[in-house]
Amino acid sequence: MEDLIIQFSHHVQGKVQLREKLTENKVKMLDFKSDEDFTVKINIQGLTDGEWTASLEWNHDNKPFFIEEHFKIVDKKLIQKKST
Repeated sequence: MEDLIIQFSHHVQGKVQLREKLTENKVKMLDFKSDEDFTVKINIQGLTDGEWTASLEWNHDNKPFFIEEHFKIVDKKLIQKKST
């Protein structure tokens, strides 16, 4: 399965929580760090089919930021949606 990819306009580093959207059960808590292109790749291996939420938290210029990325996994394939 491919990684969940999120593009930023600056370097980010923080924590991501992966939750099943229906039950809101936390499944994984991971650290993330953008690469030289400001891209974050989140390993979603092992997640089951269904709707998921990735909640990302980080600080930039001493200010806290938070986004949620909603995505689906169908037949072990990632279907990525837009960030909120």
